Formats: sequence, C-alpha cells, structure tokens
Amino acid sequence: MLVSGRDSVPKQGTLNNRQSLLLGGTAIHGIVYSRAVTFGHQIRSPMPISRPGLAWHDGSMVTFIAPAVNRQVTMHKRVKLFSTTGFASVLAALLLATPATSQSVTSKVMLLTGQASIYHDWQKSSELIERILRQTGLFDVDVVSTPSESESMAGFSPQWSDYDAVVLDYDGEEWPEATRTAFADYLASGGGLVLVHAADNAFPDWAEFQAMAGVGGWRGRDESAGPMLRWHDGEQTLVQGQGTALHPPQHDFMVLTRAPEHPIMRGLPPAWMQAHDELYSQLRGPANNVTVLATAKADSSMRGATGEHEPMLLVIQYGSGRVFHTTLGHVGPQDELPVAAMSSVGFIVTLQRGTEWVATNTVTQAVPEDFPGPNTPSLRNLR
Repeated sequence: MLVSGRDSVPKQGTLNNRQSLLLGGTAIHGIVYSRAVTFGHQIRSPMPISRPGLAWHDGSMVTFIAPAVNRQVTMHKRVKLFSTTGFASVLAALLLATPATSQSVTSKVMLLTGQASIYHDWQKSSELIERILRQTGLFDVDVVSTPSESESMAGFSPQWSDYDAVVLDYDGEEWPEATRTAFADYLASGGGLVLVHAADNAFPDWAEFQAMAGVGGWRGRDESAGPMLRWHDGEQTLVQGQGTALHPPQHDFMVLTRAPEHPIMRGLPPAWMQAHDELYSQLRGPANNVTVLATAKADSSMRGATGEHEPMLLVIQYGSGRVFHTTLGHVGPQDELPVAAMSSVGFIVTLQRGTEWVATNTVTQAVPEDFPGPNTPSLRNLR
C-alpha cells in the first residue's frame, strides 16, 4: 500500500521527513510536509528527531518508528500529504500527525535564521533549536531563512504579527529599515523574542535592537555601546570601564540561578552544570529593564576569562513585549552533531521554558528528572 513515493514529491513543498510504517506486515511509506518559509531561495529542510508513535490498526494498537532524513527543497507554507489511494492517504495522515507529546500546541513560533559569522554554523544550530522546541509539543514552529549574504535583503519582510514569539538564531547583514521598524513595533506591542547565543552579536548599529537584547558583544562594541553587566555582592550591577567581549576556551562550567522565583527558573537547582560551551564575558549595552536570571564565572587563570560572574540568562522588558536572552548554545563550523553545548539539558530546558514564557507569559513545563546539578552536566541525544 503505497501512500507516497519519491516521484510524487512536488516541485514546491517542504520535505520534512520520509517515514516508513510497518503495520500488520504492510509497509506504508509517507512524506510529511510542514510549515516553513523562505524568501526566494532554497534552504536546508529541518530534520525532526525520530520518535515512536501509536496508532490503531486492524483492531489493535501498534507502534511505529518515524526515522528522519534530510532533504534540500524549495519551501512552501502549508501542510499536505500526497497519496495514491484515498484510504491510504487518510490513514497515513492520521498516523504521521501523531504529536511528540500529549501536550497541545499553544504558541506559534518563528525560528529566524539564515546567516552567521565564520565562528558559528547556523544550519546546525537552527536544526537543533527546532528539534528542541518541537520536543515540548507546545510550539508550532515555522523556520524562516533570510537571503544569503550574496543575495538582496530588499524583499525580506516577514509577517511578524502572525507569531507569538520569534526565536532569533541570526548574526548577519542588516535588515531593510522598514523590516526593522515593523519588528520593533511587533515586539513593543506585546510580541515575544528569544535571542540564542551569537544573536546578541548582531546589529551593532541598530539602537532598538540593543535595547531588546539588553547587552551584546563583538562587532565593534566597546565602552561607547554602554556598560558591562555583572553580578556583584548579591545583585546585578552595571560596570563602567574599557574592554570588549571575550570568552575562555569552551569548557564545562557551573551556572548559578539568580532569580529563582522567575517562571523560567522556578524549580531549577541553585547551581547546575552546562556542558562544553563558550562563557560569554564583558557583554555591553544599555541594559535597561533587564533581569539577570543566571550567571557563570570562569577562573581568571584561564585565557580569556574575567574571573567575574557574567550573565548567562536574561529577560528584558521592551515596551509590552518580553525577551529571553540566552548566551549559551555555541555551535561552531567544525562541530559535528550532536553538539555538547546544545545537547546539554540545562540549555535545552531553559530554552524551552524561556520560549514558552515570552510567548505566553507563563511556564507550564515541569523540571525534568535529568536536569543537572552542580557536579556533572547532563546530556540528551538530539539525533
């Protein structure tokens, strides 16, 4: 019973994964099309993790495994299943739509990516971020890619208001002025924004973005960009002085919870380990309406370390909008999947909870049993 084969793939469509189901000895091959958006060019299709599912077939409950593959296609914003028989189409659509969790989707999220510096790999990081968000079952994720550096940005104009939150995994060329203005208006009017790692390197000359991020680093940010944000004597502190952003070599480090009553941090341990990541230091900016949620410190004997408690997780109020800023989650161009920094449960859980908070102003996710403590990082398999 063939539901959809390779030859039936349309010229336009998002090929998310090819799934084979073995039901009562009958192999069913299906192709699922999921939402994604592109602006006039091809990008790599997101690859969800394989997962088991349950379905009712011939009077009994059966399990199936949906292995994921990666394909390059031009994306098309709709969900569609192509079939050769009506019954097979309905059956496969029901089976392949089985959610990863029992929770209901509550928020529509744009994952915005497409460019990065030579020190980061946006293709790998965005793929992992999408998997992490989808694991919750709470988010309907659209992957949006900007034009590449060799293409014109003139037509880049997402419909921000369609989304409860925008997750930014981007550090590239400036957007058109009208797009920047529309984005600032969206956020100030109650939208949500998540900044992941190097996204705080972006747009050094866009003052409104600096206010959204609170602090940022590199790309010429010096004392003229604003003070450094630190944790001193039990409270967050703005520090004047010279110095630009830096970080010690990647290593495991302890993260300290500083705002235990904030919904994102509620229930997390006072200290927990992050795996093999960059500890961003000496970030600068206007730092207005910022709350530091968590900090980390590298001993000053390490190259590139300050010996100061540096902010790792922040929230920022921007007008009526909410921002969650995580400096964690480095993925370099030489990194192979799985990447330890993004497979670290501390990163995964805080990203999931932070995204829910900016989208809904609440956090419903329980702290998982595998969340790390102060001695050893905890890792998940995101393949």
